[in-house]
Amino acid sequence: MINNPFGKILAVFLLIVAMIATSCASYVKVHPEPVNIQSVLKQGDTVKIVTKDNREIEFIVVEVSDEAIIGENETVLFTDISTLEKMNVSAGKNALVITGKILLITLYVALGGL
Repeated sequence: MINNPFGKILAVFLLIVAMIATSCASYVKVHPEPVNIQSVLKQGDTVKIVTKDNREIEFIVVEVSDEAIIGENETVLFTDISTLEKMNVSAGKNALVITGKILLITLYVALGGL
């Protein structure tokens, strides 16, 4: 049991960080062709790319041109892409997971855990 107010604040902070770290996200395959790619990929999307030379790259999209997907420190030409996946965050799953964790934490606190 934590009697120190700072300890309680730290415990709650760590629990919130744990909830955020375990949120639900998955990758969805995207066809790596320049045609209509701007309708699929937007600035701020997270992508995972495997190049034809088997290099795996993951980055946040800064821009999508007719020739390449551009990140802050990466530019990958469409002709070099073997597979392209876009991160898909599920708001519904996140809400369900976080609500469940909050209920468990509340039960723990109610039973004298903190």
